[in-house]
Amino acid sequence: MLTVLDGVAHVIQLEYRLKRIKDILQHLVYCVNLLLNMINLLNLAIRFYTGLMVTPNGVCRLPSISSLLRMLNWVMVALIEVYRCESTYRESEEIVENIDLLLINKNISANLTKTLIEFRNLLITRPIKFHAIRFFNIEYPLLASVASVVVTYTIILLQSIK
Repeated sequence: MLTVLDGVAHVIQLEYRLKRIKDILQHLVYCVNLLLNMINLLNLAIRFYTGLMVTPNGVCRLPSISSLLRMLNWVMVALIEVYRCESTYRESEEIVENIDLLLINKNISANLTKTLIEFRNLLITRPIKFHAIRFFNIEYPLLASVASVVVTYTIILLQSIK
């Protein structure tokens, strides 16, 4: 009887792990797609602006403007995502500070004190971190590295065009 239950538990764990791998791969594709879209839109905007890519009616600034606006949209999505993650990090630190103040300044029951200490230790030992499939943490330095990748690739593209 125990082996049947072990087999069922193993199948359930395997199914959960496969679903988790699928979710991770979908998130990885999303992150790569975001970076590629930003680079592609910047390249399109530069090509239209410099006149290297000509529309059927001649040189027009509308595709350049629309590409820049789409890129601005992607940049705003990235900024908002990083801002929300950073604000969550700060809130976690504030919760630890407030628990310390409660433990020091207030006269609370032993049961509540024990619960607060456990929660404080949990927040300290396992801090909240947002990451992209454990490849990189979502923090403000991420924005600088994404911007440097986009600028570097664009400079290489502009040098190869001329």
